[in-house]
Amino acid sequence: MTKPQIAALRVKIKSLAEECRMIRLEERRALGRRVASGHYTSKRGKTVPTYTFKYRDDALRLSLFQHRMGLRRELRAALLAYAFLRGKAYKTCEPKTGRHGGPRGGHNTPDLGRVQQIVARFGASAKSLVTKNWMVNELYAWVDGDLDKHPFAREVKAA
Repeated sequence: MTKPQIAALRVKIKSLAEECRMIRLEERRALGRRVASGHYTSKRGKTVPTYTFKYRDDALRLSLFQHRMGLRRELRAALLAYAFLRGKAYKTCEPKTGRHGGPRGGHNTPDLGRVQQIVARFGASAKSLVTKNWMVNELYAWVDGDLDKHPFAREVKAA
């Protein structure tokens, strides 16, 4: 993997993170403006104001939220591909998850298919490898913690 490819992957990661931040801001704007709508008396006898939201757009907020969740999956895959190409151990990236799920079950499994696509796109040495099946096997070995089979660990340590 060359320095321009590393830089391009880092730019992808940073731009995805920035896009998530911008979408979160727009979600808050779509919530609307909080306006005092009245008051009520609490059990302790205090007068407490109540609020409603003016100019609220729930359809837009839901659409933005769903888009941000898709970006979150893409960002996670890009970060895992970056770590894989740099020769880092999977457990240092995500200590509580794995191929078979974390302590809470299998719902937290990374999308290794998307990680493979990003590795194939940004990894120069990965493009010259034998088959896609080889890369899938290497990714599963990496997630399972078998670093002896990791193809890029020796390249990074030697450099």
